[in-house]
Amino acid sequence: RGQAIALNAGGSNHAASSFYLPLQRVKRALELIQENGDTERVSRGTERVVWKHMTYDELKKLGLRPETERRMRGLGGKGLRRNTPLPPQAAQAAEMDEERDAEKHPAEDGESTEEAKEVDVAEMGHEEGNGVEKELEELEAQVDALYDGEEGLEEEYESELEDDWEEEDGDEDRINGSGGTAGVDDHPKKSGLLVVNQILPDGPATDLLDVGDILLAVRTDAAGAATNEGGGEFVDCTTFVELEATLDANVGGVVEFMVERGGVELVFSVAIESLHDLTPKTFLEAGGAVLHSLSFTQARNGHLHLDGGVYLAYAGFIFDAAGVGNHSVVTQVGSARTPTLEALEAAMQALPDA
Repeated sequence: RGQAIALNAGGSNHAASSFYLPLQRVKRALELIQENGDTERVSRGTERVVWKHMTYDELKKLGLRPETERRMRGLGGKGLRRNTPLPPQAAQAAEMDEERDAEKHPAEDGESTEEAKEVDVAEMGHEEGNGVEKELEELEAQVDALYDGEEGLEEEYESELEDDWEEEDGDEDRINGSGGTAGVDDHPKKSGLLVVNQILPDGPATDLLDVGDILLAVRTDAAGAATNEGGGEFVDCTTFVELEATLDANVGGVVEFMVERGGVELVFSVAIESLHDLTPKTFLEAGGAVLHSLSFTQARNGHLHLDGGVYLAYAGFIFDAAGVGNHSVVTQVGSARTPTLEALEAAMQALPDA
């Protein structure tokens, strides 16, 4: 049975391109509506920041430290719990090695395979011992091949294998934002991190976050928002789903962002606004023209202040005759400034007929 993972939200007539809408947050909104029967309960949060996903290779150009990369990939590091499983290829090789040992060195009652192996090696002398050493060298060569080109990762991995294989209490309580659980062991499957790409003027993050900041983790005091532990602890945030889950759960609150900027970890407290409040709900029609307040999306496209003017969705007769085309931003009518739709309506009503 298949599972739907995205909706085809659009395409291009001039290229073989399609655009898909992931369903994690759609599922969350549907469940809230089914539970409460009220769309007002579907909160949407924003800090007026546009984020971009970048791979680890690209992040190195922004100054991402090697130790930070290892930590976020789940290969160990200060401040994060480790629970890294053996890579599939190495795990398979280790399992085959154990089966081969069990066949070569059958254990007697109450004796482990390792104990039987040690007895056999001692009895067979130096020749068999050399054979075992050769097998170990071959296994080490397989591990070397797995980490070929990843300088420093093999040593880090080997030095922490015993700690990584131990299950740590509480890892399964970490939330990935889509209703499931995720720990650090998911990170090797992720190819990069989120980076600040654009900050809207006069937003909550202005003068705090900066373009190029690499997001590492978030912390919130809202119980169940970013962690089930009720806040107080930074939680890794490496995907859009995790970030959106945190923002949506903290509308009207504050979220702390841990970012790396030029190799230095910084923490900023940013207020979270409601995206619904930044979305136009009314429009004005006059002389065939259609106007409404600037939306977050249109302000982002032009890097404009949200109160920088009124958006002209359709010019109609009067604006087209004046040479003002669609998608313009009306900032002034006569001598009156029009930062909002209400201000524009009042300015147009004050104009004399004809």
